[in-house]
Amino acid sequence: MGALSGRRAAADRRRLRRAKASARSPSGTAARKDRIGEHAAGHALSWAVNALGPVPADPADRRDWQQRASSIGAYRELSGHDHPADPIGPEPRHRRPRHSRGLA
Repeated sequence: MGALSGRRAAADRRRLRRAKASARSPSGTAARKDRIGEHAAGHALSWAVNALGPVPADPADRRDWQQRASSIGAYRELSGHDHPADPIGPEPRHRRPRHSRGLA
């Protein structure tokens, strides 16, 4: 690897780190969540419509719908749930809380 390509690779890694840090920041996370809601409303995604009903035509109702869809979509993204029609997937399996082990 030449000096120039090494510097480019290092610059690419720095850009990637900055982009990841920005996405994890509160403002980056909020912006991502907003985009998820906008996309769900703009494309009437099946999972969102199944969870919330049809996208409302009234602008105020649509904003509320979009905000609720953004929360569901953020959960889907964080949990890795990607079924096109099922909003959040099955209920998580419950395990005994760690703090209750050995009690009772």
